[in-house]
Amino acid sequence: MNTETSLNRFQDLPEDLARVIFEESAADPDIPGWACARVSKKVQAWVEPILYREVIVEDHISISRLHTTVLSHPTKPEPFFSLHVRTLCIYTQEHDTSDDTIFDILSACPNLTQLDLSNRARRSREDLKVVAHPSWNRPSLKRLRMPELYFPPSHRHFRFAEGQNLNPIFANITHFELHLSSPFVLSWDWGSFQYLPFLTHFCISMTPAGQPISSAACHLRSAVPYFPPSLIVCVFYIPYSLWLTDISRLVQENGRKVDERVVVAVDEAYYLMIHDSELSKGHRCSWLEDEATWRPRSVDKVVSERKDYLRAFWERAEAVITRRRREGEATVGCGS
Repeated sequence: MNTETSLNRFQDLPEDLARVIFEESAADPDIPGWACARVSKKVQAWVEPILYREVIVEDHISISRLHTTVLSHPTKPEPFFSLHVRTLCIYTQEHDTSDDTIFDILSACPNLTQLDLSNRARRSREDLKVVAHPSWNRPSLKRLRMPELYFPPSHRHFRFAEGQNLNPIFANITHFELHLSSPFVLSWDWGSFQYLPFLTHFCISMTPAGQPISSAACHLRSAVPYFPPSLIVCVFYIPYSLWLTDISRLVQENGRKVDERVVVAVDEAYYLMIHDSELSKGHRCSWLEDEATWRPRSVDKVVSERKDYLRAFWERAEAVITRRRREGEATVGCGS
């Protein structure tokens, strides 16, 4: 038998079937199939719109390459990035990348629905603030992670419809994480927080070099009276390196005691260490399981912050709220 003629060659497949195979490979959330784009120009045209839906850059080299592609892409149609890029995550530090580079990329992607710049700003930069460039005015955004240092004093509020110095970026936000990266306590107009009509998920997070836990907790308590009715869960994230001696007290004082919708998040390794330690002793660690959730450490960069991991992070926090409410209903039922 002629082996060569007995095999089904890929190019003999119907084109629509071949396209589906390549598109499914490119859409793999864990290992996107960038190699598919090098098979042929035809396959490249099929898969690149999928590959560029979520753009994640974590170092100076990758962001420089993205910048070059954004400025000149003769093999792609002119509105390519505008049409296809929906998620943009930039993890490089500010000394690695010029601000013009960031703005060029943002300008090329006006239809983002998710923007993550949480690890860039480490100090105040006038040329990075939300008033410095029209690229920040993105009413189509639904998910946003940004350091507070991007907001100048005039824009540390959540008003987008009425008043002065408006923040259109908040108009349709459903998920918002405010990254406290400044060592100084920056004032916010938390009274305007109630004006976010679509916000369902909110997180206050810190960096080791940022504000102390007590200052971050003040922000949390200032925001609680103005939680929008739509809010499902608020996560108060404290990185492992900020933990002090009385860990259980910190968790319990900054959880449901503040508001039923507040959940404390700790690093995954720490959560599992405490949980497994208590489990090995034969009893349940109630203060951790009832009050806290976990997230991958930020030092894991891209792997820990992919959208699928973020989705799982929010789902774990929601599960804590659901469990609390069921316990509360059970208690009321027993009492009646």
